[in-house]
Amino acid sequence: MWSVALRTTRELAKQERVSLEVVEQGGLQPLAKCYNSSHPDVRVEAARTLASLAALPANQVEMGQNDVLPMLIPALLTGESEFKSHAMAVMACLAIPEENKL
Repeated sequence: MWSVALRTTRELAKQERVSLEVVEQGGLQPLAKCYNSSHPDVRVEAARTLASLAALPANQVEMGQNDVLPMLIPALLTGESEFKSHAMAVMACLAIPEENKL
């Protein structure tokens, strides 16, 4: 069920307006929880969805903020290669804005 909801969110987020709304309206916290799920399929779909959202430059600064980014990093240590591939795509996008650099 979660995988289907995440897939639908990812498809809808291909529209720039929807992508911005997901981020602005608090959608990152639930996505981060799914990203850290113990269910591999849910984790992969959450990582794909977050990667889609992070691909939009307007979302990158907000996604790199202190309340979201720390939730994403620990999961990189576990998971299958497909999950890690999408998770690294998220991190690569979030590393672009100057505001996100340490």
